Amino acid sequence: MLSYLAAADLPGVRINPRQARAFAEPMESQAKTNPLDANLLARQAQVLEASLYRPQMAQAQALQDLVKLRTHLVGYRLTSQKCE
Repeated sequence: MLSYLAAADLPGVRINPRQARAFAEPMESQAKTNPLDANLLARQAQVLEASLYRPQMAQAQALQDLVKLRTHLVGYRLTSQKCE
């Protein structure tokens, strides 16, 4: 979602879901609709002065993908060695 906002040149903020729930508790808000959720998250971003999301450069994203793949392959190799 954040990548799409950035591609459209719209601001976006990444908020931890656990922190969002903790933020909503004192307000006794159990938002169950998208507009209420959106308003609550926007308010949290304002109050906490959250930093805007900045998308990774393509090279950094490619490197991150390779690291994830390597981690998966190492885990697979270790699992297969245990089975032998």
